[in-house]
This record gives sequence, C-alpha cells and structure tokens, in this order.
Amino acid sequence: MKSNLYIVDGPLQLLNAIEAKTKFAVQGDHNILVIRYLIGEVNKRQVINCLKLSTWNQVIEIKPFLLNFSTYVKTLLLVKSLKKKESLKVRYLFIGGFFYQANHFFKINLNPEYSFLLDDGSASIKVQEEMGNRIKIQDLSKGRAQWFLKKLISQFLGLKLPTYLRYDFFTFFQLVEVIGLERVRNEFLFLGEKFSKKEFNEEKVFFLGAPLVEIKIVSADNYWNSVLQIQEYYFSKNKEFIYVMHRREVQSSSGHIEGLGIRFVSFDNPIELELLFHDNFPRSIGSFYSSALMSLHQLYNGLDIRSFRLKKEFISDEYQSNIESIYEYYSSYIEVVELN
Repeated sequence: MKSNLYIVDGPLQLLNAIEAKTKFAVQGDHNILVIRYLIGEVNKRQVINCLKLSTWNQVIEIKPFLLNFSTYVKTLLLVKSLKKKESLKVRYLFIGGFFYQANHFFKINLNPEYSFLLDDGSASIKVQEEMGNRIKIQDLSKGRAQWFLKKLISQFLGLKLPTYLRYDFFTFFQLVEVIGLERVRNEFLFLGEKFSKKEFNEEKVFFLGAPLVEIKIVSADNYWNSVLQIQEYYFSKNKEFIYVMHRREVQSSSGHIEGLGIRFVSFDNPIELELLFHDNFPRSIGSFYSSALMSLHQLYNGLDIRSFRLKKEFISDEYQSNIESIYEYYSSYIEVVELN
C-alpha cells in the first residue's frame, strides 16, 4: 500500500487538499493529512469545519506552542518520524504553504513519486513566477543567523537538507507554463458537483475584506476610504453592501467598521463553503484582491465577480509589483474596476 501526504495550515489549503485527494488518490491508498495550526481561533475554526467535509485515513495535528519556532521543530520531528517508517512509501505529496521552510523537508526526506504545490491564495501567482528561477531554501529565511540555526537543527535530527525548490502545481489559476514543471488544473471536482442548483440573491453584494492594514500593505485611512468608495459604487447600482471580514483581520476593528456605517459579517467557513451553505448568497462578489474571486469564478460562472484596483500610491513600495501582477492576471478573467 502506498500513501499520499497532504500538508496544510489553513482552510483554503485544506479545501484544495480535498480536491487533490478527489482527483489523484488511487483506490486503496492511505491518505494522511498533516495540519499545522496557525495562531488564531478563527483560522482554527475554519480548518475544523473544512475537516468535516472529507474522511482521511490519518490526521496528524501540529499545534502552536508559544513561539512559532517550536512549530518548526515539531514539523521536523514529524518528518524524522515518518522517515523512520520503512513501510511508508509516498506516492503523492501535496504542500500548501510554499514559504514555510519546514514543509520542504517532507519532499527531500520522504522521496515521493510526485510532489505538488497546493494553491495558497494569490501567493500562487508569485510562487510560479519565482519557480522559473532557482529558488534555494535559505532564500526563505529572514537572515543568515536564522537559517544557520535551522540548518543545525535539521543536521542534528539527521535530516537531508533541501537545496533548490521545485514542485509541480495543482492549481485553479491559469498560470503560465514553466519548463520542466507540470501544471494540473484544479477543476473543483468535489465542490463543483454541489453547485448545480444554486439560487442567488440579486439585491446584495458581499465585499470580501483582506488583512491589508494588518500586514502593512496599505494604511487604515486609505483602506477604509477605498471601501467606502466601493460601497457607494454598489449603492448606485441599488445593491445592499455587506463587508465580509477576513479571518486575519483584527476582530476589534469591527467597532470601527460599524462606526463608518458599513454593515459587516464574519463567517466560520471559507467563503467557498458559505456559498454552499448560505441560503441567501449574493450573486455579486467584490474584493480588492483575493484568491476567492478566482475560485468562485471557477466554481460558478453565474456570479458577478469584480476586483477593485487599489490606487498604486496607496500600496507600500515593496508590494506594488506583486499586486499589480495580480490585477493584470485578474483582468483576463474578471472585471477589474478602477477607483477614482
């Protein structure tokens, strides 16, 4: 018997892991799911909700403890434990979270027959752009000292050290071809069959929030002034505007949103699942940018999906190039609205 290994840390990655299992898994294979929980109750609840959607032969949970570094060590200890099992033969390895260094130890130490990256939001576009270059694992470290310490730990545990990082892609994005890499289309075989008889609310719009202030991509003033402008855009179309909080947005900001006169909601499921469970789901979906815009576009072509381009001068310099490439990609598939 061969095993398939799925490494995830968030709800979207888990949904994509379920889709990968649906598409790739050979009958009789042993499917092992590894969940590396992030700090934050909302993320944890969403992962647990997604976990209920599918069955796994084994679920291994890596829970955070005080410092993120402890999670890194726990991940390497798991790799060592799996490596010692002579009976473990890995057919497929799926990794969500390219930028988390410890994930790459699974590939070099377990020798899977095939290894794929799962979509991890719009970061997948950036990853594929960089995959054409020769990315070294140390490039993912924050400084030489951090990498030196991590390297020592891996050597102490007797693990092989990854060098250049190369994976095939299992993706719902229409990514450009990279020589030597396979791109397998995520057709949402699992979720897609559940959308055949969906009715939508024509009077409302869900605007998907993003933690752009929290990660310092834009200032709070520029972010919320842009949201208010988008609210007026939809008001002019006689739509009821509802702001959907992202799980990584600071929950204390809900009072600020309310003070701006913006109606808001938060969900314990990824928006793709809310579309399934919600009896009154809006046909109109908007956001600045979000992988959900593309996944929903793929899942159901009857939705009115729009991306709203942040003014370039609002975006921190280090993020401008990546965000502009996202908007350029979106424009081939959905409407990108310019803000005045």
